[in-house]
Amino acid sequence: MNESKSTFLLVDDDYSIRVLFESYCKIFNIKPLTASNGNEGLTKYKSNKDIIDKVITDVEMPGGINGLDLTKEILKVNDKADIFVTSGRDYSQEAVIVGAKAFIPKTSLSDLFYVLKERKNE
Repeated sequence: MNESKSTFLLVDDDYSIRVLFESYCKIFNIKPLTASNGNEGLTKYKSNKDIIDKVITDVEMPGGINGLDLTKEILKVNDKADIFVTSGRDYSQEAVIVGAKAFIPKTSLSDLFYVLKERKNE
């Protein structure tokens, strides 16, 4: 049986995290899409909304729209979108309030990749 590949969008201004994300996606047979800020992330989401299974977004990014606002905007496009918010600071309450599925502390990147592995087929 040929399993279809999941597609995850990561929105993070940190280049090294985007590169690491892409590497882990290949290991888990996930198609990665990346964006370096919220505006780019929203554009990529809108252009690929039919194929994106999960969104992972940082909170604090330059370029106008932060990850919490991005979460709200994506949910306006698709109220069933699976969005995970990450940051080096604790935004756990804010993430849930805006509609994210979960908050993942950036201090534990292994948690981010655990989400990739465990939630791939949910």
